Amino acid sequence: MRAGVLSLIYKKKGDRRILKNYRPISLLQVDYKILARIMANRFKKVLPTIISENQTCCIIGRDISNNIANVRDIITLVENDELEGYIVKIDQEKAFDRESHEFIFKTLKKFGFGDVFIKWIEIFYTRINSCVKCNGFLTPYFCVDNGIRQGCPISALLYVLAAETLQCNIRKNVNISGIKIPNTTDEALIFQHADDTTLTVSDKSSIDEIFKVFEMYEASSGAKINRQKSEILPIGKGVYVGKDKTVCDHLNWSGKVSKIKSLLNMWMQRQLTIQGRVNVISSLFMSRLWYSLFVTSMPDQVLRDIKTACVSFVWNNGAHLVKYNTIIDQKCNGGLQLPDIESKMYAFRLKFLARFLDKNYKVLWKSTFKYFISKILNMNLSEEILFISLPENLKCIPNVYKEMFKGFDLLRDDIEFDLSTENVYDQPLFCNPNVLFDGKTVIWYDFINAGIVQVKDICYEVIEGFLPEMAIVEMIQNVTNHCDINSIVKDIIL
Repeated sequence: MRAGVLSLIYKKKGDRRILKNYRPISLLQVDYKILARIMANRFKKVLPTIISENQTCCIIGRDISNNIANVRDIITLVENDELEGYIVKIDQEKAFDRESHEFIFKTLKKFGFGDVFIKWIEIFYTRINSCVKCNGFLTPYFCVDNGIRQGCPISALLYVLAAETLQCNIRKNVNISGIKIPNTTDEALIFQHADDTTLTVSDKSSIDEIFKVFEMYEASSGAKINRQKSEILPIGKGVYVGKDKTVCDHLNWSGKVSKIKSLLNMWMQRQLTIQGRVNVISSLFMSRLWYSLFVTSMPDQVLRDIKTACVSFVWNNGAHLVKYNTIIDQKCNGGLQLPDIESKMYAFRLKFLARFLDKNYKVLWKSTFKYFISKILNMNLSEEILFISLPENLKCIPNVYKEMFKGFDLLRDDIEFDLSTENVYDQPLFCNPNVLFDGKTVIWYDFINAGIVQVKDICYEVIEGFLPEMAIVEMIQNVTNHCDINSIVKDIIL
């Protein structure tokens, strides 16, 4: 039952004559896979309670996009606040194939799994053997003393549990300092997706400690760092020697744009109906963009280039017979249902907004997002920021969050808010379309500097009603040495 057949899958990169450029997939017997699936279904129910939130592989309700968003926000935070920081990207060599079976068994016991469950895992990974299928022939069977099988239903879950020991040891090491999130107790330190490990630290000495912890992990688990692929990237203050953001944006998107244009030219030679061309764009081309677009902004020029190429393909390089807004509309409205990149981007941003508003959804980027929006006009707002119309050219928040707010603005008139009295008191006073002075929104910096930014700040705490004008004036005078009382009173009366 425990015998397997290894099939080598080329990784689509590197020399085909070099063995490490192939991935071994274990073809296992049906009875083995049924039993392993049963245990995996039990296993995955408890993993979310014992695996750190920053491990996103195979854990129910977790998404790798959150870790990408975490690192993206940390880079922005460190650079905007001119802090010292380093990103350490650790690549492990043949991580699944090197994992020690004994280490897995001891880890299960340390985490408190029962003897019966551990016994089943030992059955799966004790005295196992495999052979290799090559050119239609099978090699003699050989013993497998380490490594978890890629193809086994429970293997990835076992690896995630084993990798948790690395995360625990890094977090408890007092000599490793992560990036502190201002105004919170949160610290950005380690993010994992299976064996892919990224760390964000605040000083150089932490980097040395990280590799010391990894040396212990290597000795215990059988893992090995691939130093050729591992990287250290300085971010934040100091003399600029790193990668320019503009260059990064170009590298992220230029290859995708070139590939799409090349494929469009190839498909242009085929005789397709107009609906067939739309289907080709939807199924073959746009899917290449969604993963990157989900967590990063697309430069305007890239958006225009892709849109132009796709529309030209739809019309077979001929005249555009109807407007763009028509062909992206639903078929029931006379459109062709061509995917619109900008609409898809707003949908992605609103998905992150839904995660932000879900108080049960625990991710680090929510803390960085709150810090970014607290700096908008120095009003120190949180979720209440959704009620205001953001000023143009804000530099304190990343572009992805600007797009999030813009996407929300597009839907604002179609959203019904079930507001409580507390929600009304939390309404911002400035840049709020619901709070108008002389028919328009305003920004009064004397009020903001005095901490008067929400409706509740000009109301009594216990009884209903607004504070008298002179009480508000005194609040402003307490923090502003030179202020025109008449101007303040005039603003209040307005």
